[in-house]
Amino acid sequence: MKKLLLLLLLPAIGMAQTSTYGTGKNTAGQFSLGAGAEFVLPVSEGFKDAYSLGYGGTVRGEYAFTPNLSGMLTAGYISLTGKEIEGVTLENGSMIPVVAGLKYYFMPGTLRFYGAFDIGITSFTMSTPGGEVFGVHVPSIEASSTEFTWQPQLGLLGYFSNKAAFDLSVRWIGIADANSLGIRFGVLFDL
Repeated sequence: MKKLLLLLLLPAIGMAQTSTYGTGKNTAGQFSLGAGAEFVLPVSEGFKDAYSLGYGGTVRGEYAFTPNLSGMLTAGYISLTGKEIEGVTLENGSMIPVVAGLKYYFMPGTLRFYGAFDIGITSFTMSTPGGEVFGVHVPSIEASSTEFTWQPQLGLLGYFSNKAAFDLSVRWIGIADANSLGIRFGVLFDL
């Protein structure tokens, strides 16, 4: 995981050496819309025993209140890969997050580090196949729940054209009994 994060950050660090930091791209009243690829690694006991890696996508809208402070609304779908538990392989589960938050840019320019914090809800669905376990018939089980979600994150936004930027972030996904680490790589377009 550390090597993957380092490989993702190396191009951004190289860009930081050559970027010029003039006035920031964000202006008050600017609206941006984008999409991103999501990768989620479960870390809570029980949750990490049931699922390995999650992957999916999100859509994000961002509105700049000031050049350094933006509001965000993010929604998406993440598929969770089921693991085998005592001879029973869980079917893939899913997470549907809907969160809103604030993003603060630490510096102006075409390459901008930021901190952000989201709160919202995440809907989970999971199911187990029916079958025989130790000679006993076990029926299939389906369950769903909606949980409060909070997400502190650190990220990097870098403009690669006048109106488009990549957005890379690493975050803690705080959900009761289903905490995860998340990585998002997205593209954001100024409208």
